[in-house]
Amino acid sequence: MLLSAILYSVINPGSELAMEQQESTAIAGNMAVYRNAVTQFSRSTPGYSGVVPDASLNLPTWFRKIGGVSNYVTGGKGYVYVTGQPGVAFALYRRTESLLVGTKTGGFLVHPTQGTTAIAIPSAIPELATVYAE
Repeated sequence: MLLSAILYSVINPGSELAMEQQESTAIAGNMAVYRNAVTQFSRSTPGYSGVVPDASLNLPTWFRKIGGVSNYVTGGKGYVYVTGQPGVAFALYRRTESLLVGTKTGGFLVHPTQGTTAIAIPSAIPELATVYAE
């Protein structure tokens, strides 16, 4: 079975790209739902700073967070991020049309179509992470 998948991807290299795009889209959707809960928490607990445990978030009962998606809250603002998934920033932008999505570069949010923004991203979030800010 694995051999057939490998042969298929060698014969049809576009299929690998399609799979990466589908994965990015799935992660983007997951981050959007997760961000809603993190935002709700950050606004109701403005003095909190740090990672919010998922058990403290008001997540839908059907929701299952994708591995690697994390959060950070500080100054009454919430941030949801994932590392090692460069295609997610554009997928998240396509889904939300938000100017609050992008990649952390040099401590700032770099939007996939608008470039560097004035939005500072906390140092606790790794460089080059895909971020959905509040």
